[in-house]
Amino acid sequence: MKKSPSSTRWLEMAVTLSGPQPEILQDLCAQAFADKGIFEVALESPGETGLVEPGCQDKFYRVIAYLPEEENELCVSLASTMEDIAANLGGSAKVLVRQRQDSEWRDAWKPFFKPTNITKKLVVRPSWEPYTAKPGEKVITLDPGLAFGTGTHATTTLVMELMEGHIATSTRFLDVGTGSGILMIAAALLGAAHVTGCDNDPIAIETARENLIKNKVEKNCYSLLTGDLTEGLDVKDFSLIAANIEAGPVIRLVEHIAPSLAGGCIMVLSGILVEQQEAVKKVLAQQGLDLLETRQKDEWAAILVRKKI
Repeated sequence: MKKSPSSTRWLEMAVTLSGPQPEILQDLCAQAFADKGIFEVALESPGETGLVEPGCQDKFYRVIAYLPEEENELCVSLASTMEDIAANLGGSAKVLVRQRQDSEWRDAWKPFFKPTNITKKLVVRPSWEPYTAKPGEKVITLDPGLAFGTGTHATTTLVMELMEGHIATSTRFLDVGTGSGILMIAAALLGAAHVTGCDNDPIAIETARENLIKNKVEKNCYSLLTGDLTEGLDVKDFSLIAANIEAGPVIRLVEHIAPSLAGGCIMVLSGILVEQQEAVKKVLAQQGLDLLETRQKDEWAAILVRKKI
């Protein structure tokens, strides 16, 4: 992973996307940055971050990344990658790179993140934005950082919507591919007895730990493990499992753990493109899981299933 430079100047790389599937383009471009060790990335969407200029009918989706000043060659390489990603989906990517002062960088994230009602019960706010909870609301404090998952992406929203009605004081919750730990925090705030997160990225695990502490989740109420999917875990110990990953890993996860699940265990599966959901549902049925609900948002689907008793 690239470290923050000692320089007081940064490179801001803004990628403006257009095409028939701009939200998918955003995700792919953000992942392309992450693959190069660049996690300081903000996503802009029409209607959410003021991207419609007065008198202009165009609506833009952007990915904005911040790189050390000396990474000019990497910027050139990444620009080519972004253009190729967009072209492969019948779209285009316009790349603009400019220098930013360190003082600008410190505040550069802030306009993109405001308190957001993710569900009826769950609100996510950055630490610099005050928010007074309404009756029945649980507030998650989460800043953008080194792991994806601030709650506003469709895949995360869908998981939180589906899981919140299935959490009780006896719930033992598992988040597969925990990222920022947001789903663990949500489950804990909603009253789960214990929450566990696993991820194959040690940076994500440390980020999740910091966020759990920031949200005052008691140390004896959570566990974190580094590993592939549920490596090192006995899945029969969990009554609610969430996996906001991708369709391929979701299928691999289900095929691996379904025989070992406790009867009545609920699973919330997300990160699935709408056109991939039927393939996932087929595997779920083959593994003896009952389909309870499917929800869609933008180009994404999430599926709620239960292990037969």
